[in-house]
Amino acid sequence: MAGKSKKILVSVLIFCLVMGAGLAFLYWYTGYRDRQGVRYVTYFSESVSGLVEESPVTYKGVPIGEIDKMGIAPDGKLVEVVFKVYDSEHKVLEKKMVTCLEHFGYTGLFVLGLTEMEPGDIEKSPKIEFPTEYVVIPSSTRGIPSRTQILDINEKADKILEHMTGLKSENKTQ
Repeated sequence: MAGKSKKILVSVLIFCLVMGAGLAFLYWYTGYRDRQGVRYVTYFSESVSGLVEESPVTYKGVPIGEIDKMGIAPDGKLVEVVFKVYDSEHKVLEKKMVTCLEHFGYTGLFVLGLTEMEPGDIEKSPKIEFPTEYVVIPSSTRGIPSRTQILDINEKADKILEHMTGLKSENKTQ
């Protein structure tokens, strides 16, 4: 009987240790996700498809914050993206910055990138004519191909494929 109770006691002890380790990991992980930061807002006139809440905010590829929420701006025309920059990384914003969408691997997802402002960025950024709750960081469409550029690329790809198909059929007839 003493052997059985000892096995039960060891089993309960191991179970409690595993559960405690799991709870400690969850506490640590959620604490990381709740890092403190300063909130900013940016507005895009183009689609932000591929950008999701909790996506990283990066500076030169280094995560410095995350997206809090996205929605339609008060004017009903622009897309509003509210993001936070972690307190420890706030020094990045001492320079004049703009936001832009950057590809994230081969998944089709985007991250919100902060990059140094270049001449002409302000003129290309959407005009904000309504009150905002957070400081506005202008947006830039650098690095995002426009719809006409995508159509041009598709047309060129079609021509290349037609040419290659023509070469292939010529080789078969010879």
